[in-house]
Amino acid sequence: MVKFCPNCGKDNLENDLFCTECGTPMPEKPQTNPTSPINAQSYQSFESETTPHRKTKLLITIGVIVIVAILIGASFYVLVYSNGNAPEITKYYLRNDGPKLNLQSSLTGSISPIVEQGYFATYAYYYQDQKIGTASVENVGQETFQGISCSKIKTSGDMDMVIDANPVKCTFESFEYRKLEDNMPYYMLVNFQYSKPSSFTMSTNYQWDRQNNKMEYTVSVSGQQSNFECTLPDEYWSLFDSSSLLQIGFSKELKYTMNAGALGSVEVTMTVQILEQEDISVQNGDYEDCYKIEIYQTYELLGNNYSNTFIFWVNDQGIMPQAETTTSSGGIITTLLMKLDEYYTKTPPQL
Repeated sequence: MVKFCPNCGKDNLENDLFCTECGTPMPEKPQTNPTSPINAQSYQSFESETTPHRKTKLLITIGVIVIVAILIGASFYVLVYSNGNAPEITKYYLRNDGPKLNLQSSLTGSISPIVEQGYFATYAYYYQDQKIGTASVENVGQETFQGISCSKIKTSGDMDMVIDANPVKCTFESFEYRKLEDNMPYYMLVNFQYSKPSSFTMSTNYQWDRQNNKMEYTVSVSGQQSNFECTLPDEYWSLFDSSSLLQIGFSKELKYTMNAGALGSVEVTMTVQILEQEDISVQNGDYEDCYKIEIYQTYELLGNNYSNTFIFWVNDQGIMPQAETTTSSGGIITTLLMKLDEYYTKTPPQL
């Protein structure tokens, strides 16, 4: 069966994610009507505010922009969204581009990509091949935090899944402050609101102190707090700053100490490896020759073994179209996959 493009009407193959003619994202299911309700509403709203002459001029302008973008290798396309009386939102999608890899945040047990100011990204979460949520990432802008000039990155989203027959549903929001002087993480706050299996909140804040080689964090669950402190080796910072990281066969093992308060101190072993290069295809485009970076962390606490495995796919430009995290705790292994769905700006990209 064929799928009709909701933008230009061209018929595409059933498995095509984007229109082969204009690049518009294709609906998941084949359509018999080449005009989708969303785009019909968008163009009706647009036409009500635009004269025929201006409409023709705009369509020609968009066509020229797309052609020029393809010629210089910066492929993007434009969609205009309208929802009733709400103001129109114009998204300039940048295919084959995307957020940058954020290796330092892997130490926090989370994946927080870096987005430049004025750009937005949406990742989809998958668990056992089922889409279970999304995360939106945006650079809020510059802000002075605790006397430090930082860029502020906001991530928010939701998850709804079943792990070992137990339903898990939550929403989350995080704010990361990165120092402008070296683009290294300085502070991060993560809030979770769970509604399944029970209703409770969890909040974690992290603070990096590169000068003293430390990272401190506090976990608060429904008012109960636990404090942790990690003493990091010098190699931790130099490793993630090094361009030599992106080499097939690279392998490095680091050890650091985590003070878990009343639970005592434990030694954490972290191994960083470059496994291979792979081509990655996601909804936002195709990314060739991505380096597959694996970070494996393991430690023992109170007689139990814990481990986290992060896998990042990143190309030569540092763009991360896909990531995966696997957590092993108490015999339960959970693997989540992140795929880049959208990367866009709300103002026309400069060519």
